[in-house]
Amino acid sequence: MRIEKKIVAAVYIPAHIETAKIYEFDELAQDVQRKLIVKEFNNLDIDFIVDEWLNTVKAIGELLGDQRPHYEVGYGCHNYLHFNNHNEPDEELTGIRAMAWIQNNWINYAYKGKYFSTPFRKCEKSPEHPAGIYYKHRYSKIMLQLDNCPFTGVCYDCCFGEAWNEYKEEIRQGKQLTVNDFVSILQEKLIDDITQEIDYRYSDEGIKKELSENEYYENGEVA
Repeated sequence: MRIEKKIVAAVYIPAHIETAKIYEFDELAQDVQRKLIVKEFNNLDIDFIVDEWLNTVKAIGELLGDQRPHYEVGYGCHNYLHFNNHNEPDEELTGIRAMAWIQNNWINYAYKGKYFSTPFRKCEKSPEHPAGIYYKHRYSKIMLQLDNCPFTGVCYDCCFGEAWNEYKEEIRQGKQLTVNDFVSILQEKLIDDITQEIDYRYSDEGIKKELSENEYYENGEVA
């Protein structure tokens, strides 16, 4: 608690100094705290969180070949996500073969990093190499790590790398997982992340953390 000095213009007398106590949130009376928590709960806006998550989902959907994934997220509802009509091999691959297909078709494109090319060697002129120069294509290592955020730059991107690591580990343990199994793991992680985030925002702990950013007068008014 600290003391704030306020100058108040009085009627018919010179201005005088009035002092007011300033409180941290956890210094307020319990009934005042509860009133602020209820008010914050009722006015809570999570649109920006959902928008960030949705941007990641759409970016991953483009990589997988699904432009319009089905989803529903919010507080107190049945959250779900389903990638439809995603790219997949013509035959059902399992185990190591499925893992190799995902690596070549999705992982390499998700984490390839910044692209650049350099002249490598001369070659015969052709429609593919009209200048008679063969270019060796290289990718920087800026975004090769799976704990980076290659899609939108926000934390929800990490679900892709986490799903890939879990999928590979299960393959190493001998499980004959398919390409669709990887998509299922990815969907579950994306839903778990946004559900946990929303639930935390609406919890007393999350709301108290938000309210603790301000200072208050005794009645709960923001100072």
